[in-house]
Amino acid sequence: MQIVSVQGANIVFYLTITESDGTKTPTTVNGEIGKSNLHGFIIPAYLNVGDSFQEATYTTNITGTEERILGGEVRQIISGPVERMNGVTVYWDRTTGLLVEASDVKLVGTNIWQVDSQLFTFLVSVGEKTYEVSAKSNSSVSDLSFIETLKELRFTVNGESGTTGFCNITIPADLIWGELSIYKDDYIITKDVDYTQSNNGTHHFLQITYNHSTHVIEIRGTEAIPEFPSFIIFPSLIGVTLVGVIILKRKRYNKPLI
Repeated sequence: MQIVSVQGANIVFYLTITESDGTKTPTTVNGEIGKSNLHGFIIPAYLNVGDSFQEATYTTNITGTEERILGGEVRQIISGPVERMNGVTVYWDRTTGLLVEASDVKLVGTNIWQVDSQLFTFLVSVGEKTYEVSAKSNSSVSDLSFIETLKELRFTVNGESGTTGFCNITIPADLIWGELSIYKDDYIITKDVDYTQSNNGTHHFLQITYNHSTHVIEIRGTEAIPEFPSFIIFPSLIGVTLVGVIILKRKRYNKPLI
């Protein structure tokens, strides 16, 4: 499948179908995404569970979401039963709307993810430990910092005004955890509308979308690793207290008798 032309919601692509016996059938497909019959190969992007889209005379409802590793990276996948395929569940990449699996069709490789995004890697040091936070985005991502008192990661995204931006950020689960809240320019944004969230036990995966300009993104947890763990702070306080007691006793001992 090769994208040939995109004008607004109208798209043209070449499609070559290879049968099990090796026979190849090339064809050209064109239409308007979400209205014309594109055979389900491309649907509107950024749909969530509960959304639906129209294709020819059929309506498909999005009923599921999951994560898969496709094309070398973790992707958010949406799915739903397609009426014209007798209710067979079909799967699409949420960010691009590209078909990834349907009965005997399955995506095994693509260069779409790499076309308009780049990887940003940041090292966050807390005490003696260093954490790697990575972001894949079509924006410029900069100024990432960890604010311990707020249990918050903060960074800036920037892109060409009038375009849609996205940032897929991966955060170690032992840096911040608990209930996560996402803010854009100090305003909280809505889960499953402005962003999606998942966790594999070791990392949080957040996919955030926005209209491009310059934005400050804040990711706050209800828990975060402290700069000085309590098991270090507590003995230190005891040590300071003991020193104070020893000094006080010495002063009393050296006090002259009257």
